[in-house]
Amino acid sequence: MRIVQLANFYSPTSGGLGTMLRSLAQGYTNAGHEVVRVVPGPTDKEWHDGTATVIEIGAPLLGSTGYRMIRSTSTAERVLRSLKPAAIELSDKATLVGPAFAQRPNGTRVVLISHERLDAILRPRLPKQVPLERMADWWNRRLERRVDAIVCASAFAAEEFDRIGSSRVHRIPLGIDLDTFRPSPLARTAADGTIRLSLVSRLSREKCPELAVETVRTLVERGVSVRLDIAGDGPLLPELTALAAGLPVHFHGHLGSRADMVRLLQRTDVTLATCGVETFGLAALESMACGTPVVAAHGGGLPELIAPGTGEVAAPNGIAFAEAVLRMVANDRQANARAARRQAELFPCHATVTGMLRLMAGAPSVEVPVGVLAR
Repeated sequence: MRIVQLANFYSPTSGGLGTMLRSLAQGYTNAGHEVVRVVPGPTDKEWHDGTATVIEIGAPLLGSTGYRMIRSTSTAERVLRSLKPAAIELSDKATLVGPAFAQRPNGTRVVLISHERLDAILRPRLPKQVPLERMADWWNRRLERRVDAIVCASAFAAEEFDRIGSSRVHRIPLGIDLDTFRPSPLARTAADGTIRLSLVSRLSREKCPELAVETVRTLVERGVSVRLDIAGDGPLLPELTALAAGLPVHFHGHLGSRADMVRLLQRTDVTLATCGVETFGLAALESMACGTPVVAAHGGGLPELIAPGTGEVAAPNGIAFAEAVLRMVANDRQANARAARRQAELFPCHATVTGMLRLMAGAPSVEVPVGVLAR
């Protein structure tokens, strides 16, 4: 069947979203399906990335975010009509919902992947008195009437739909490439005893990357030898660079090479996951797959990934994160690495692909328990 991946808020340096789209496309293609990805771009353009045909619809940048959003619903609808998809994998809750919905009378199945909690992602941007839950509930009721199924990767992601009693929610955890992200046999700890930390994140307000810098500051003030490598780009880069002045923090920008990302994670002692509203946490899982434990901010879906020995959940402040880091490096490093890898192995990409294909084929109910398809 022809599957269209329809996404907004996409850029060449998109982290989790870009990784997920490419990974699922590879899985669909391996299963014998045709994949077309429709995303925003600087201009109208069509090309092939080796797995999927990519159709870019010219769209403006959203301020300084680096993201683009397709605003011309008529253009998106025209493209979808010409493609005649059997199924649409929808990664948007805004302007692309209408064009996707318009294809349902043609027999097209529309499966929405809920990448963000509306109430959680908007809370830092709006005054406290704004009734966000009520507004999100109104939007989500409207949303669920326009799609055939809603995929949530975590209990946290599903909560906003549970609130409205939705019957269209299916729990399918996201998966990772366990062959690419794997531990290295080389020694991890630096020869001089320096604790190596990493942050793999878009540098935007909702990701709270400043927490990683504050963690380093706390450790340095306690006389701990530490180094933080930050992989990612975004609008907060100038602010973070100033905040990190004089600290052992190294900015690498967006790492487009998966091999470079793997090497970074393999030589890291602890990865910091600073966002408290993530609906899942692919970067954290990729770290665990490399045998690197994670310290995650309390809140969101990330804590659902943390198991004994794989990391810790900490309050979102530099002191709590620093103390969690010190506890992790004081543990048996090899035991931590084995536990982290075992946890990551419960989330293979093929399990996600299988669940998504079942939904696209019209299965009335799909839930992929963690680890069931890992072997």
